[in-house]
Amino acid sequence: AEMWETINQQYWSIRADETRIRLEEQPEEFYAGLLNFSMLFQGQTDQTLPHSQRWHFVQLAKSLERVDMT
Repeated sequence: AEMWETINQQYWSIRADETRIRLEEQPEEFYAGLLNFSMLFQGQTDQTLPHSQRWHFVQLAKSLERVDMT
């Protein structure tokens, strides 16, 4: 439940009316917020999901993204 609440909160934050203005005026702050969300979600995933097939799938996706970026 915590993971979905975090995703929902971030979704509505991005969909807010003032988001475009915030992005144009302070892009560093906007992207820092996205980075913080990403780290929070990753930590919640590691702590709340049982280390079963779903957790391994998330780890695989994270590893594939890292490989793609190198």
